[in-house]
Amino acid sequence: MRMKHGSDRGPTISMKPRLLAAFTAVAMMFATAVPALLPKTAQAAAEASICTPQDITMGDDTSDAQKDDGVATWVGRDMYVGAPTGASTYDATTQPSPSYAVEAEGMTLVAGKLAINAKKDSWGKKGFRFGIVGFGAQYRPLAGSDSLVVNNTNSAINLKDLYNEPVSALGYNATGRGWIGTTGAADTDGNKNPADYNAKIDGKESAAIGLSGLKPGTDYTDGVPANSGWKSIYSTSSGSVVEWGQTNPLKTVTLNGATQDYSDNTKTITQLSDTLGAIPAQETAKVTVNQTAPSTSQYGYVREKYNSDKKSDEGNDKGMAVHIGVKMTFNDSNYKEKMIVFDGGSQNQNSTIVFDVNATDLNSTGANGLVFWFKNIKEGASVVINVKGNQAVEFHNGWRFWWNDKEISNGYVWNADADVKKAYEQASQAIMWNFQNTPKLTIHGGVLTSGQALRWANKTNEDAGGQHIAGTTSDVAVTVQDDPAAAMIGSILVPRGSFEDHVTTNGRVWVGQDFMMYNPTVAANFPDKVGEGDSSSVIDMDQERHNFPWKGSMRSECSTISWTKVDESGNTLPGSTWGVYKDKIDAVIEQNALYPAVKDNDIPSGDWNPDEGKFRVDLLVPDATYYIKELTAPQGYVKSDNIYAIHTTNTGSISNKDIIAVYDRDGHEILNESEWGIKNDVPGADGGTDPGIINKPQGGSVQWGKYADGDSSHTGLAGSVWTLIKTGEGGWSQEITDNTKAVESVQLFNGEDNVTSGSLEVTEGSTLNLTSKVFPSDATQDVTWSSSHPNDVEVQGGHVTVLHVPADGLPVVITATTVDTNASGDRLEAHVALTVKPVELSSLTLQYNGQTAPDSISTTVGSTISLTATADPAVLNNSITWSSDNDSIATVNDKGVVTAVKAGTTRIWAKCKEDESKWKSVEIVVNEAVDPNATVIYFNPSSLNLGNVTPFIRYQVDGSDWIGDAVEMKQYCDGWYSYAVPSQKKKVSFYFTKSKDQDKVLYQAENKSNFVANANVSDVTVYAYNNTKQGEKPSCNTRSAMATQSASIADAEDAASLQTFRKARLQTRENTTGTPVYTDSNSKIGQFTILNLPAGDYTLQEKAAPSGYLLNTTVYKFTIGADGKVTWTGDVKPSIVGDMGWISDKPTQVYWEKVDSDNDNALLAGSGWTIEQKSIVGGRETWTIINEVLDCTQSPCNASVTYKDEDPAPGKFLVKKLPVGEYRISETTVPDGYETPKDANGNPVYYPFEITQDGQETVLVSPQPLGNKRTTGTVNWKKVSSEDSAASKKPLAGSEWQLTYTSYDKITNSDDTTTPKETIICQLTDTGSSCTVNGESKNVAWAVDQDSDNGEFSYAKLPWGDYVIVETKAPDGYNLDTTEHRFTIGLGSTEENKFEVSLGDIENTPGVVLPATGGEGNTLIVLFGFALIAISMLGCGVAMRKRI
Repeated sequence: MRMKHGSDRGPTISMKPRLLAAFTAVAMMFATAVPALLPKTAQAAAEASICTPQDITMGDDTSDAQKDDGVATWVGRDMYVGAPTGASTYDATTQPSPSYAVEAEGMTLVAGKLAINAKKDSWGKKGFRFGIVGFGAQYRPLAGSDSLVVNNTNSAINLKDLYNEPVSALGYNATGRGWIGTTGAADTDGNKNPADYNAKIDGKESAAIGLSGLKPGTDYTDGVPANSGWKSIYSTSSGSVVEWGQTNPLKTVTLNGATQDYSDNTKTITQLSDTLGAIPAQETAKVTVNQTAPSTSQYGYVREKYNSDKKSDEGNDKGMAVHIGVKMTFNDSNYKEKMIVFDGGSQNQNSTIVFDVNATDLNSTGANGLVFWFKNIKEGASVVINVKGNQAVEFHNGWRFWWNDKEISNGYVWNADADVKKAYEQASQAIMWNFQNTPKLTIHGGVLTSGQALRWANKTNEDAGGQHIAGTTSDVAVTVQDDPAAAMIGSILVPRGSFEDHVTTNGRVWVGQDFMMYNPTVAANFPDKVGEGDSSSVIDMDQERHNFPWKGSMRSECSTISWTKVDESGNTLPGSTWGVYKDKIDAVIEQNALYPAVKDNDIPSGDWNPDEGKFRVDLLVPDATYYIKELTAPQGYVKSDNIYAIHTTNTGSISNKDIIAVYDRDGHEILNESEWGIKNDVPGADGGTDPGIINKPQGGSVQWGKYADGDSSHTGLAGSVWTLIKTGEGGWSQEITDNTKAVESVQLFNGEDNVTSGSLEVTEGSTLNLTSKVFPSDATQDVTWSSSHPNDVEVQGGHVTVLHVPADGLPVVITATTVDTNASGDRLEAHVALTVKPVELSSLTLQYNGQTAPDSISTTVGSTISLTATADPAVLNNSITWSSDNDSIATVNDKGVVTAVKAGTTRIWAKCKEDESKWKSVEIVVNEAVDPNATVIYFNPSSLNLGNVTPFIRYQVDGSDWIGDAVEMKQYCDGWYSYAVPSQKKKVSFYFTKSKDQDKVLYQAENKSNFVANANVSDVTVYAYNNTKQGEKPSCNTRSAMATQSASIADAEDAASLQTFRKARLQTRENTTGTPVYTDSNSKIGQFTILNLPAGDYTLQEKAAPSGYLLNTTVYKFTIGADGKVTWTGDVKPSIVGDMGWISDKPTQVYWEKVDSDNDNALLAGSGWTIEQKSIVGGRETWTIINEVLDCTQSPCNASVTYKDEDPAPGKFLVKKLPVGEYRISETTVPDGYETPKDANGNPVYYPFEITQDGQETVLVSPQPLGNKRTTGTVNWKKVSSEDSAASKKPLAGSEWQLTYTSYDKITNSDDTTTPKETIICQLTDTGSSCTVNGESKNVAWAVDQDSDNGEFSYAKLPWGDYVIVETKAPDGYNLDTTEHRFTIGLGSTEENKFEVSLGDIENTPGVVLPATGGEGNTLIVLFGFALIAISMLGCGVAMRKRI
């Protein structure tokens, strides 16, 4: 079908999926509609205000009454021609219950499987026909369309064919197959034009059960082509094709030449049902139940077969006529029909009339059937009957039906009065029975009891004066219990349940679960020439699906506006609240609203669209501009402060959704449409697109901390700086610094007025904008908001919406709580008390079934009924509360839905304001369940510690098989669940399961046996595996909905600390690019909290490390999901403690070693070093002393200075946490016995180094150890004669000595730790020395006499060690002194002066010294002396001679 939305509105839009042309207007009206494209009229625009509706438009496109553009029968699960027996598998041994149903007109779509066990010998024993009916509306798709599609994607059963193969469709025997084919040869009669239809079946070709051994064409009807096999679905014409092996054929349904997708059609019909169910019944539309239908005279009511008395003009039957009928008696006693009257009102001119009726009122208890009388329904009007309640509905349909002033049940007969026939067709097309929440609908056939009726069935030759040919010749008494000819008129919608149908239906049938066409009982036999044998109907009209469209289209003088709330991706967001205003100024100040608080999915507040996130506000004046403003955003999203203008160009079914202008919070128009916050491609209900108003998510809150590597306590480090980057489209980069400013106070402001700890007066329906200020001003400004009465006064981001006066009459306290804490770690609060001034109630109206509630309403245990209450003025609708005088008998929720708990009487109240005289109430009389033959099982899994589960029950009624899948139990009260087993009071065996899977056992009796309900017991309560009470119900203590709600609010207030962060509202801080500025909201040192980051991917990297720490260059990655959850990703992740991701830095480290340069660079303890830091002051280099570092030689190193040696090894230095910079060290404490290092100029030696934040983990001051040389020693002595006086001792020349030196240092790298490293032996004389070092002859630098005088000895630069000096040769003439002279140089000396040794005078005693044998003695000396004398004399003589 191609549908045009209004004239001159551009190209048509194809609906997908296309449920039915009838739903087009409804979908447009009750979801969101095609934008208004009609030009504005030249007349002046109307003033925006509330409009009183005249009509509501809905219905089918019926421009071609013969061509059907929609689905005649939709089955959301499995379809049976027959009925299930409870088995899980049907095959050759297990069959569904049989049925005498014969045909289904139009297109039938089955989402699950199809099982056919038809028994009627119709169509020459061809079986059950799809697409075309011999008698019906003749309303069907064009030739070439699909008349049957079986999808097998949602099934509760298994089917196995003749070959025991799994199949999607299965037939039984010759009459139990499905078939398609034409109407016959073409002629001028429109009803007989050829109509070849096709079928699409999932899975393999199915062989019907029961045809094995039979001959096609003889024993059963053969298909086309001939000998085509035992197919469960077959064709009788070459133009009709059954396509097997299809995969998900619902996606490719052929309808009138187009391919349609119906794979999600159950959702579509459910949405439609919810839409219809939300339409309020008009006040003029009244429903009167429990009436008795008019009585007749004896046998005064006649029903006939559709062609009774009609003379045939064809073939062998030319001139013949069949006469089949029954005449009945009705009265108010034993032949009684119960009646419900639906009265649209005498003054009603609406084109659509909506009635509400409770499911419990649809029963035939105490009567033979239930009939309906529709009054005051104008021609062309559509009728919606919303069946309220969630219990099963079961009744026998009556034989009669009234439409306005006519009884029309015979309107199908060929010779019926024209006005009756027209009324029958109109009613079939006008009525929609909406069983919105019915789990199972069962409509039984007509009942005739003994003495009530006579029937006839014969055939005559009219051309021979009425000659009797066959059949009865007189009337015959008849009874029947389930006659399908008691037809149901109107379309039937059961979106959440199954439909067991025993009657012919006239209209659409759309079922969300199983559909059963079930007529198991033979009512009469119609012999050859009269009929086709056995029939379930006394007038030979077995069950058929007659296809009528649901239609109707009129006008409306009011307008509606629609809008959709979406996230940035276009997904609808539930839960927002809006104000609707008549002008812009009212929207800015949020005053004088037409609808002050339109809450999502809340009809009393003004939203008539049942879809979450979609709004439709009705009753608006056409050609006016309305202004909508969000008052409360969906949870987790930031409220939009924009004001959106919508003009009501369209009236009636086409809602106005085009946003013509957008204004900021101050009323300034936003000219740049890219800044409107609109997403224009949100999928609409009609296959097009709608504009969606965007909310940005509050996003997630990421937390991280900076701590020192290895610190298990995770103490925060101050001073780090970070780069936070949002990657991907719309990304940004921001610098985050560590906020350490704790909050000190918080205040609340109303405008410029400080209202902290004060009070304000507000009225119901008003709004208020509060702002918070946190002090000091540079502290984190984020706060969370809360209301002490959130059901009465909402607050979000400081925006307050007053719904109604609190029930307790107390002021409403609005609290702003700081996200950050003060110095003590506490969050601070500011409060303001709101006193809500009531709006005076003029009146309160209580309605039931669309009319003023009666004094008393009867219902049954487990049933629900719906009451509605409206207040005048409408702003008080949110203030209406409900209560029950006795919750143990019936409870009522905050929507006015009453649930019957146990038999008894109570009163339900609708309350508003304090004036009890204006309250309304109704008496509720609760009776036991309608079915007196059921056995109700009660079970409470939570009391047995089985968890919060919904139990299922699997049972067996005595004499029957166990049911296949277990069935879900229904909530009863206080954790109890119940299920009514249709036991007919027989013994029942049962056990409980976790799901419909029979093997998923939840609970059994002792020893894993079955529980038992005894025969003739109505109630059985299972308290434990060994405690079952027969004839007992559990007791219930029902809590009110308000108590439950209060508990949940209390729980919410106990949320963890992080939740406070996550709920904080993003403050309006933006940079010049429009990107929000994110700052640290956590003043704890080294801890960071960034609030309200939008969903996406992020990187986090340290830009600057805390002072004294190295930069951590790792790039950390995290993702914020749409739910605000933070997930750290990447190869390296922080250390997660709670919700805080801790990231460590390593401290800076500087290392050097002090060694003994004279001992192979052995570590040297005891030095101290001064650290100086370089700075530039006034352009000049300046060195500032930091502190001295003394050598730590024992752990722990507890020096009091800031920077200390943290290496306890002597001579090793490790200084941590020096800030980034340039430094130098100099040795200022030199170990004892060592020289102070100096440069060439005698200045201190400095060792420079530099610390960078991304440099080496440990900085080495020098690649080489820093050495100190030892202070060397001196020794001196003098050789003298013992005979000299102390004052005249003169050195004696000629002595010789042996010096033995043993070093302190021992041999290294050896197991020998006692052998000195060096032993030096030197031979010393006045003129030189010769030495051996460790036995080898070597020069020894210090073994050089520093004193040139003979007999005086002085040696310098002596190394550390022990020395021994022994004279080895005495001066001539003296005795040798062999005394050992010992001394020590270095720290091992016990002398005060450890480095300067004076041995003093070493005496020798005189003695005669003879020449040794062979020696020269003193001869040479004597001769030398004589020579000198001679020379002297010669010289004297020469001198005297010259003088003379």
